[in-house]
Amino acid sequence: MIGLERWRPFHFIPLVILLLGALFTTLGVQMYREVSILRSAPQDNVQWTLAQIEIELLKFLNALRAAELAAEPEPQLLDEVRTRFDIFYSRIATIEGSRAFDGLTALDEFQGGLSSARDALNESVGLIDGDDAALSAALPQLETRFESLQPAVRNLSLNGVREFASLSDERRRNFSLLVFQTAGVGLVLIIALILALAVLFWQRKVAERRSEQIRESRSRYANTVDVSLDAIIVANGEGKILDFNTAAEKTFGYSKARAIGSEMAELIVPVALRQAHREGMRRYLRTGQSKLVGGDRIELEALHSDGSIFPVELSIGVAAGQGGQPLFISYVRDISGRKKIEAELTNARDRALEADKAKSQFLAVMSHEMRTPLNAVLATLDLLRHSQLDERQGKFVKTAITSGEILQHHIDDVLDLTRIEAGAIDLRPRAFDIAELVDEVQNSMQLAAAPKGNRIFTDVSIDDTVVCLDRNRLRQILLNLVGNANKFTEKGEICVTVSEQPDPDGRPRLVIEVKDTGIGIAQKDLHRIFDDFVTLDPSFKRTAEGYGLGLAICRRIAAAMGGKITVRSEEHVGSSFTVSVPQAEGFAAALQDDDVSSEREGALPAGASLHILLVEDNETNRFVARAMLEEENCTVEEAVDGQDGVEKAAEERFDLILMDISMPRLDGIEASRAIRHGSGPSRDVPIVCLTAHAMTETQDAMEGAGVTDWLIKPLRRKNLRRILSTALEGETSPGQTIDEASEGIVDHSVVEELRSLMKEEKFQRSLQKFIGDLTTMRHDFERFCRSGENEEALKLAHSLAGSSGMMGAVALSEVFRHLQDLAHDGDTESILELLDDVDDLAHETVSILEVTAGQETRPAASGSI
Repeated sequence: MIGLERWRPFHFIPLVILLLGALFTTLGVQMYREVSILRSAPQDNVQWTLAQIEIELLKFLNALRAAELAAEPEPQLLDEVRTRFDIFYSRIATIEGSRAFDGLTALDEFQGGLSSARDALNESVGLIDGDDAALSAALPQLETRFESLQPAVRNLSLNGVREFASLSDERRRNFSLLVFQTAGVGLVLIIALILALAVLFWQRKVAERRSEQIRESRSRYANTVDVSLDAIIVANGEGKILDFNTAAEKTFGYSKARAIGSEMAELIVPVALRQAHREGMRRYLRTGQSKLVGGDRIELEALHSDGSIFPVELSIGVAAGQGGQPLFISYVRDISGRKKIEAELTNARDRALEADKAKSQFLAVMSHEMRTPLNAVLATLDLLRHSQLDERQGKFVKTAITSGEILQHHIDDVLDLTRIEAGAIDLRPRAFDIAELVDEVQNSMQLAAAPKGNRIFTDVSIDDTVVCLDRNRLRQILLNLVGNANKFTEKGEICVTVSEQPDPDGRPRLVIEVKDTGIGIAQKDLHRIFDDFVTLDPSFKRTAEGYGLGLAICRRIAAAMGGKITVRSEEHVGSSFTVSVPQAEGFAAALQDDDVSSEREGALPAGASLHILLVEDNETNRFVARAMLEEENCTVEEAVDGQDGVEKAAEERFDLILMDISMPRLDGIEASRAIRHGSGPSRDVPIVCLTAHAMTETQDAMEGAGVTDWLIKPLRRKNLRRILSTALEGETSPGQTIDEASEGIVDHSVVEELRSLMKEEKFQRSLQKFIGDLTTMRHDFERFCRSGENEEALKLAHSLAGSSGMMGAVALSEVFRHLQDLAHDGDTESILELLDDVDDLAHETVSILEVTAGQETRPAASGSI
């Protein structure tokens, strides 16, 4: 196709040449006509003829006078008169009959003189043709008649000469113009012909270059086929091999000479596949359709010359051959090596999965084995702390508890790292006040900062401080970052700033910066600080404690929350760590937390008592747990393993069952499942598992067995009191179950918690925005569904589900989640059908929320919600 595009602008040249040729021919014809006219009617002869008319008239008059003056009529003189009359007559007839005088005879003044002459001649013909006596007698009459004709004849001659002079000038001008036009057209035609010749010459050069490129391309194609790593086989419609490249020779073990002309099916297709191969070829030739031709690469088996069968990857293309017959081009790759590697990789993956599973099991067991004695130590210290101790003993106990908590923190970090790597981190977003969390971190770290002369400042610069994130995980990140800043800063400042930035999709993103004026980090070490077990020994010289996991865990937690941590630092100036995480979509996530309610950390109400079944195989743990429970005024029944616990739960009803996970005979999960599926009096009481297993699969298994909640060992008093308070509340409200509480339209506890976290003005503003979103909801859904904007309908349902959950509108949130599923499936008709019901539920929800919020219920305009 080289030069084809550039040739297109010259497509008009042949047409121009044809038009110029036609014009040149037309002008030539006209010129020929003009020359013919000039040749057939010489202008000088015409003018001479006109002049001769007057002369012949004078000669005729002289002949009349001579004959009239003679004494006797002389025949010779009369014959002269007749001769001159005939000559004059012929001159007039010549003018009337000649084409050369056509232009003159059309003139009125010329035609008048000519008519007068014709009339005089016609009147005199009879006298001239008569005998001599009559002619002699008529001589005076003729003389008078023709003398009166002299002015008319003279005017005729003058007008003719003048008109012919004008016509001659015009004809010369026209002829000159015609000559110039013909010359111009001829010149343009010559130029066009020269240009056409140039274009043809250029096209010939282009064609030569194209031919050369085709030859080069053909040569490259041949070389490519020859050096291709894939076997390339070309066959005709009959299955005969036409080409067989070098790779094909190596792949199948046949020489090219042996393969050319052979039937492909007999040569390289295994016997078991030949029939299917031939049927596929016939089907393609008959219908033009095939599963293999023109499709993706597929894996098949091929036949080697030594009779062995090996796996290949095959792709078939088709091209037009001679006479339009198809040529099949097969690209074949021997994948024996790849299959071997895949098998090895599969085996390696299986071994890695088994190793990872073994590691997880090992960590779970080690978690249990490490936490079990730690549980006894910390629980015993908790009991000892509340006994009668003097000041010195109290300090010892406090030191022991602090050391135990540090050990617990180390164990938790290692297990956290393992869980995050396994993708098992459990995030529980909830609504909380970020300003309160920052203040909490500041207060908790200020005691550690004071001995080093550091000051901690905070700046929360966002309007609405209520955010929806995993509070515990965010606190873990902040404590780690502020703790690190304090470790490497002396007599300096640590500043924690909180701001908010929108994501590209408009979702709020919380940005927290922890900046210090410490020793800083070298640029070469910035990329290492988030690696596991990195402490930058040469820089820090072990002046600060730590084991190099904190920042690695923070980075993984931030990534699990959909965010990231970045760092900027300069040696001897300070460091700045920035955490950026997106907020969760709504507040309908878990609202409970170990530290949510301070009143649950206090003692149970006076007179309150719970009857508890404690299922624990470790005698020390049973002793500690029993002591802690009895201090909370609980009565305790012990079971030494899971089977013992199932039997005792079947005999009497308890208010709460505390169940260990790892036990002989029957573990805690199976024991919980047996209690739930049994018919004993305790089949529906809350079961709380005591576990050192923090893995998500363990939590899923516990939920599947009917476990209500779980406590991570070591057992601490505040966590135990939370569980007991929950069980006590369930006892005081026996008529209400979890299912019944969730069946309502609005969860008032969510509303009240949200209200307690926000200032009243912000709460009312959030409520009004939610009501406003519901007001336009129906119109937006109808517009998106009818215009086919499924993605926008999906986003709207997703947003409304989140905001409904945040405001405690649990029923509406569930409905919007259903609409979200419908939008995801593209079922817009079902969405439109449900809008009436959604509208009614929205009206009812708004009414309840307005009453709950202390507002007057305002009737909405028809169709507004």
